[in-house]
Amino acid sequence: MRVINIALTIMMLTAVAFVYFIKYGAESSLDQVVQLRKAVKREQETLTLLRADWARLNQPQRLQELTQRHYYELKLESMKPEQIGTIDSIPMPDADRMEVWK
Repeated sequence: MRVINIALTIMMLTAVAFVYFIKYGAESSLDQVVQLRKAVKREQETLTLLRADWARLNQPQRLQELTQRHYYELKLESMKPEQIGTIDSIPMPDADRMEVWK
């Protein structure tokens, strides 16, 4: 009977230790999840800010003013219809190269 009690006590202590380590691991994982969520939120806020900045920088009126201000340095000209190409004007690769893409 005494052997059974010792065996059960050892099993109980093992189970307690196992539960403790599982709980500790779960808390650690929860802390990582919280940190990752904070990082994702920071990145989303940064992206929102960058998108707003990009929209402001790409306003046509602002770009037109920059073009006019730096006209002589950049030597920009208006785009001509002849500069726009078609799909047919794009050179296609050789048939040998097409085999590599498949």
